[in-house]
Amino acid sequence: MPGENASAVTAQARDSRSRNYSLKVEFVGKVPTLDWLTQVIVRLPDELAQAGDVSISVTLRGQTSNEVLFGVKVQSEPLTVTLPARRFTNGRDNYVDATFSFEFGMNGDGAVPLTRNDWDILFGNSPNRDTFAVTMVTDDCSRIRDLGALNWNDTFQVPVLQAYLVPTSEPTVDAVVGHMYVVHTKDTQTDLYFLFRVEALDPLKSVTISWKAVQRPLGD
Repeated sequence: MPGENASAVTAQARDSRSRNYSLKVEFVGKVPTLDWLTQVIVRLPDELAQAGDVSISVTLRGQTSNEVLFGVKVQSEPLTVTLPARRFTNGRDNYVDATFSFEFGMNGDGAVPLTRNDWDILFGNSPNRDTFAVTMVTDDCSRIRDLGALNWNDTFQVPVLQAYLVPTSEPTVDAVVGHMYVVHTKDTQTDLYFLFRVEALDPLKSVTISWKAVQRPLGD
């Protein structure tokens, strides 16, 4: 209704042991190109990362929906995306295409209403180097580290990468084919860990990465 925002909606989850959880509502809005459909995006707590069957309901103005059953599990296989280098062409900035939201698994103009232009990584912001940047919003405390040459089936531990305590500009890192990177994306809305690997690089033009969300390492 007029004057309401996402805070008007609450969400609840119930696991197979009938334990109840309050869920953080991150977004409420229309689905791009589908004005008749409203989506609600919630964040599950770490305790539900591999909970299996979870029943979720939403509440608005005292009315609670039916419970819907979801299967919850940690992402096991990496996904792939190709990002163009950031460039200005004919007066157009392709920023939303050169960025990517690991949190929502998307980028581009259609993703802006959902991500609210808050991205986790930017490729090719330099005109003469292939680099990744993770500092893009004013409250960004994000970090990135190059872990060197690694494959997804190699045995390695995700290192602790402490986020900055206050918003700080993190230095960029070079994009290197075959290298794995860890990102701790942190701002007032997000505090998550991701891994990604450079699968292909067309110098100064585009990069293809494989990526997946990972649990916060012990000690962070």
